[in-house]
Amino acid sequence: MLSIGHLWNIVKARNTIVPGHAEIVSPRVIGGVRGPNPIMPERDYFGIIVNELFLEHRGKWFQEYDPLVLAITEFEYGGEIVILSFVVGPKLLGDYATNMPQGMLYRNTRVAGIHPFRGGRVISTVVLSRSMRLDYARQLVKLVESVSTAVPFGGDLGTYTKLAGTILDGIDALLGVGQTVPLVGLRQEFDHNLADPIRPAFFALIDAPETDVPWTKLWVKNGSLLIGDTPETLQPFRAASYVLYSTHGTEHTTEINTFKFAKDAQDIIEIAASPEEEDWKRAKAELLVLYKELLRTPDLTRNQAKSYHEDIVNQALAARERAKKIQALSASGEGIAQPPDASSGDIRSTLRTATSHLLALD
Repeated sequence: MLSIGHLWNIVKARNTIVPGHAEIVSPRVIGGVRGPNPIMPERDYFGIIVNELFLEHRGKWFQEYDPLVLAITEFEYGGEIVILSFVVGPKLLGDYATNMPQGMLYRNTRVAGIHPFRGGRVISTVVLSRSMRLDYARQLVKLVESVSTAVPFGGDLGTYTKLAGTILDGIDALLGVGQTVPLVGLRQEFDHNLADPIRPAFFALIDAPETDVPWTKLWVKNGSLLIGDTPETLQPFRAASYVLYSTHGTEHTTEINTFKFAKDAQDIIEIAASPEEEDWKRAKAELLVLYKELLRTPDLTRNQAKSYHEDIVNQALAARERAKKIQALSASGEGIAQPPDASSGDIRSTLRTATSHLLALD
């Protein structure tokens, strides 16, 4: 499989702008950068978002060129180092475009994450490129973009990692086509073991000579790149095409019910919803199996795996207790009339009476 280093060497060899400084320092991020800082192994998740892509009209975007943002992230997943590639191209951008007098603006496209941070290195490479609107080049762009957008964000990456080589080959082919030109790029390496951990931060890639970029006057507010001397004088930055992207961290994924083990967890709760001792023994055995599975899954941090299992245990206990109450209520006959005649129209009334007695037990 191609490496990030190989692709980055291709990018640099094409006279790409590589800024020596790209981070918008935290004092100039209005409202601060949210999330854990630093992002910690086994406790937190990380993700990368392209917050803004601005394409100025002077670059003849969409008249002669298609835009491409290549986002490649390398990190540990399932005990191995994986390369996650994502291509933001005309297919995806078509749904997020905003016409402006100075150009086209796009907002908020997730290109990596959220994934558990296991420690070690996270290497992020982001490149803004342009591709001439020739038929063969456009078809290759569409193919690579379509495959990369199959990324199951926040979900099981196992299947996607099998496609990683194909996507990287496609990106390599794109960069090998003379009509696809990288304009500006940054390879950012975070290393938890060398006191440079991944953290919440904003980075700007601007298609202009670095000497022409007033870095000390650039700010971020609500995920937008602004320019000015003070917060009161800020205006949108429109002097050149740019990509504004950010790294983020969180302690929990809210998409946990999309994982394959979520169905197993619900099955266990259904088994526990019984007053029978044999069903409860089976539910406890399944809970143990689930716990081992959660500790092994590469898609959850250890902290959330434990808290999720504790929640499932509590739901199973509650389901069993409710089932036992229903059994006791049925055995006592309290509030339950003789089985009604279906033709009598009394079924709904009887069910309401039984339900009211059951709720009174909570």
